[in-house]
Amino acid sequence: MDNREFQVVNDLVQKDDWSCIRLDTAVSGGIYHVLIYEIGQILLESVFSDLASELWLWNNPKYLASVCKGMQQVARGEVHHLGSFTQYVDIEVND
Repeated sequence: MDNREFQVVNDLVQKDDWSCIRLDTAVSGGIYHVLIYEIGQILLESVFSDLASELWLWNNPKYLASVCKGMQQVARGEVHHLGSFTQYVDIEVND
């Protein structure tokens, strides 16, 4: 993996008793994919940058599981056309 595009933020950090590495100010919230290169380099790839409108889903395992289940069903082709929903476009939704 080529390091030329990476910036060193913390040098020589160690995991704690719970196998956690403290990132301090290296990252500012959000949700990340954790990628590990074959020689041990770790990359945190930002998925959401503090999008509170979607963060609630990641913090609710019940609803996240439901969304994941739906995505798996779509991947298997288990879909049903329910028709057009355009009739609902003008309905006002209260947040």
